[in-house]
Amino acid sequence: MQLNTEMPDVEIRYTTNGSLPNPNSLLYSAPFEVTSSINVKAVTVENGKVMPLEPSSQSFVMHKAIGGTVSCVNKNSNAYPADGPNSLVDGIRALMRRQILAWILR
Repeated sequence: MQLNTEMPDVEIRYTTNGSLPNPNSLLYSAPFEVTSSINVKAVTVENGKVMPLEPSSQSFVMHKAIGGTVSCVNKNSNAYPADGPNSLVDGIRALMRRQILAWILR
């Protein structure tokens, strides 16, 4: 996983357990490999203060299908192109919006 910011001269602090990052959280210095299910939250820290107040967040779910070969009976919808059938096994958790949830439950 690679974390970036457009803000110059700030630190990126992050957590991998879903807790809110603070100025004492892990300091990001290089990309790291995601090998298990995690919830990464990150903030920028400038002069000891967290900027912004709301952290960026991304969940990854590891399961037996991660990286597996996908063959679909039906072509994926043009309304949900994403990465085609590979989106089913990329480990990135979908948003819980009604339309997406209906798609997942079918």
